[in-house]
Amino acid sequence: LVASALSLLAAQRLVRKIFEHCKQQVQVDKNRQQEITAEIQLMPVNYLPHDVSLLPPYKLYQGKGCSYCEDTGYRGRIAITEVLENTKTLQKMIGDGVINDQERMKAEFQHQGMFSLRQDGLIKALRGFTTLEEVWNATK
Repeated sequence: LVASALSLLAAQRLVRKIFEHCKQQVQVDKNRQQEITAEIQLMPVNYLPHDVSLLPPYKLYQGKGCSYCEDTGYRGRIAITEVLENTKTLQKMIGDGVINDQERMKAEFQHQGMFSLRQDGLIKALRGFTTLEEVWNATK
């Protein structure tokens, strides 16, 4: 019953937004570069954004802190989201009990072009909206 009743699955987290007035680019160490590369490789290829560089060296940002943001480097919040349409294929997988096979489910999600919370957050960090630390903490 659940498989046929669902039409859409969605999740979101709010992360702090870098304050534009004191935003500055930061260096990314090798370990972080490798984490970012590994996450990008899991993203659905047909749906990768074209307005941000997904090749190392990655450009990431943080707020330096100023009197306008009370020296936090942040002002406001931005949502990171994941959305999955419940297609006939997914309904069949749920009905057949495949939902317990995480690898098959992940493959189907990727086939549908779904970005995970972490992947959506990573894209927003690469666009300079939030920090990588905010994304990683919100998607542990």
